[in-house]
Amino acid sequence: MDETMLARCSRKFHVIFPSHRAKPTYSIDDVSDHYTIVSCINAAGEALNNLLILPLKYQPDMVNEKVNQYFSMVYQENGWINNQIYEDWIKNIFIPQVNKLREQHNEPNRQAILILDGHGSRDNETVK
Repeated sequence: MDETMLARCSRKFHVIFPSHRAKPTYSIDDVSDHYTIVSCINAAGEALNNLLILPLKYQPDMVNEKVNQYFSMVYQENGWINNQIYEDWIKNIFIPQVNKLREQHNEPNRQAILILDGHGSRDNETVK
């Protein structure tokens, strides 16, 4: 399990342009949103449902059903993972999907290991 961040920001980035361009720097809009995607892939190469953390207080009405097929979504004001989101991911996504894979392979007692990085949200007494 690991997460990555997507962001829109107002920083300037240097990019390579053809030599006839005057200035190889451009600016992205002034918005600074942070989105987090949590992914997990098992040793057989099967991906668990991704978790998308959006920088919102509430789910927008316009969330498409197709999006819900590929992502579980949570809303947190700054878009970062925290202890509660990690705990909910373990309980509501990881464990149920591992159990589903155990059923599919007819191995209900098969052990599973989850390899994590050292992010502070993993230091959670409830799910150790």
